[in-house]
Amino acid sequence: MIASTFTPEQVRMLADSGNPVFAPMAAMDLRHLPTGHWPMFSRPVELASLLDEIAR
Repeated sequence: MIASTFTPEQVRMLADSGNPVFAPMAAMDLRHLPTGHWPMFSRPVELASLLDEIAR
């Protein structure tokens, strides 16, 4: 999962605190791309690089 709003550490912390929304996410391969909800517009090169890295 590429998280743009929360860092992987924040996702794990929220999951560990019992938040049911974040619990399934904590088990995922989390990547962070600090941007808004539209990384394909705000950071397209970085997004493509992360997707390429994940696909390998």
